[in-house]
Amino acid sequence: MSKKGLSKEDVKGPDIFIQSAGKVSKIVYDNKTPIALFVCAIILAGVAVTGFDYYKDKKELESQSALYIVQSKYEKKMAEFEPSEKKEDKKPEQKTIDFEKDLRPFVDNYKSVFKEHKGTKGALMAANHAATILEEHGKVDEGLSLLEKASETIDSKELIDALTRMTHARLLEKNGKCEQAIKEWDQVIKESTLAYLHPDALLKKGLCQLTIGKKQEAQETYQIIKDDFADTAAGKSADRIFRELGES
Repeated sequence: MSKKGLSKEDVKGPDIFIQSAGKVSKIVYDNKTPIALFVCAIILAGVAVTGFDYYKDKKELESQSALYIVQSKYEKKMAEFEPSEKKEDKKPEQKTIDFEKDLRPFVDNYKSVFKEHKGTKGALMAANHAATILEEHGKVDEGLSLLEKASETIDSKELIDALTRMTHARLLEKNGKCEQAIKEWDQVIKESTLAYLHPDALLKKGLCQLTIGKKQEAQETYQIIKDDFADTAAGKSADRIFRELGES
């Protein structure tokens, strides 16, 4: 079967690449305004993302700086209450902490950092510091009130967010609210990326279950710790408690 040769028209006419290029050029020219707007939109979107990241990083830096100032002053203050060097025939001298006089200003400063930089990791750290100080001095309700506000901005997948949940759960337990505390620990336990916190969270969850009379559920919780975290301190504690429960 013979091949058909090219006609003169074919030879004179533009090849397929040139034809296609011409069509594309015409489409671009005919739609230059919407295309230009589309390109601008892509560029602006990129700028917006970059700008948001910069804004976010700037806010985080500001919160960390504010937190550092309060924390450094707090540590300096607490150093005043460390026992002084022992003198001959005398016991080491240690000052007594007056909460309202010595620590209230720092709690208020931590709260200010949280309020002014809400939504940042620095703000969560400030809330944790304040709540822990309040807890140590018997002001659990006030600490809980602060952590309730902090919990509105947390994401369990982040370490500081998870630690905030753990602090919140601990204060809830101290306040006799074990059911709510268990829900907070469960939020940490369900995240595979936070496995290093699971033994402690599970152990505390089991203790809360025992407190509210859920012995069977507590045994199941301790069994998980025994199976998955046997070599940890929590695993050893769970094994001991599990055996004690079996004997009771």
